[in-house]
Amino acid sequence: MSENICPNCNESLDEQYSFSPYFEDYTCENCGAELHRDSIFEDYSLVENSDNLDNTSNAEVAGIIGALLGLGIGLFIASANKPKPPPPQPLPPPKPLPPQKTLPPPNPNPTYIYNQYHIYNTPPPNANRNSPTLNMPKKSANSPDFFEEIFDFLGDHWIATTLSIVCITTVIIGTLGLMVYKSNKIEQSKLTPIGVDSSSLISIDYLDAKNTIEKAGFTNVYTQPINDLDINHIKFENTVKSITVNGVNHFESKDRFPYDTKIIITYHIIKEINLPISSRKATEKNYEDLNKMLENAGFVNITLKPEYDLITGWITKDGSVESVTINGDDSFSTLDSYRPDAEIIIVYHTFKK
Repeated sequence: MSENICPNCNESLDEQYSFSPYFEDYTCENCGAELHRDSIFEDYSLVENSDNLDNTSNAEVAGIIGALLGLGIGLFIASANKPKPPPPQPLPPPKPLPPQKTLPPPNPNPTYIYNQYHIYNTPPPNANRNSPTLNMPKKSANSPDFFEEIFDFLGDHWIATTLSIVCITTVIIGTLGLMVYKSNKIEQSKLTPIGVDSSSLISIDYLDAKNTIEKAGFTNVYTQPINDLDINHIKFENTVKSITVNGVNHFESKDRFPYDTKIIITYHIIKEINLPISSRKATEKNYEDLNKMLENAGFVNITLKPEYDLITGWITKDGSVESVTINGDDSFSTLDSYRPDAEIIIVYHTFKK
């Protein structure tokens, strides 16, 4: 295995106390650089620091909030410097009403007119219909004077109105912020601490890592094999390659996650090899040729078994293959794949001793 070098400071990682050659993720003790490699047989490369992204996003949020506050203060100052409107001009005195005529006594038996809106008491025939007492206008919410009075009131009290709007808005925003803060605190109290660093789980047996995480209280743990080892590195088989918790593969023991968050443990296993020949074609080969073909493909666990059943060798040739089994399977094709250490037994014909 080649020497492990930090690409940031070019220092040897093998001499650092906390380093292990089986780590795929590591923090250099010399320069503090975050390092990563996809396989323990590759060189390390620098990992972009996600804290800068968090700081950038926080700075952007702070800038937006500051801009909104500045805009609100500017509008308030601009409205405070607005010149007061001129005082309203006094209204002219009302015109005197014409003298009213004395009305006769009311009709003891009045008649009524009905429509969909009002009930009117019909005045006596000799009543003065132009009298102001009969045609007195009534103000309603739909009357133009109603809205004019509201606008006049707001115009005369514009400072108090602006302050009221600012205070109400501040109270609403503060209440919403407090609700969000309490909601986050409640959610934090429901989270479960992971209880172990991600670096301490790398390169251990994947079943041990799974049991450790499940003992911490997590219920949604999955394992996933990765075919990335050749037969020469069989000692690393079933060791943890990476652990992802809710999409995060770097975590500390104090970090908290929902108990049902999805956790994926990937681990190394031996790469499988495609067969170079089918079972039907294998029986047409000489056993030595077949053995050499399988060895060249990468298989290392081949057993040759002679069957001493030939007398003359006229029909069946010496060394011809009788049968081939791979892990007990006697029927296979070139589309099938097996581990390099799969048990292969070749039975062939030879002369009796």
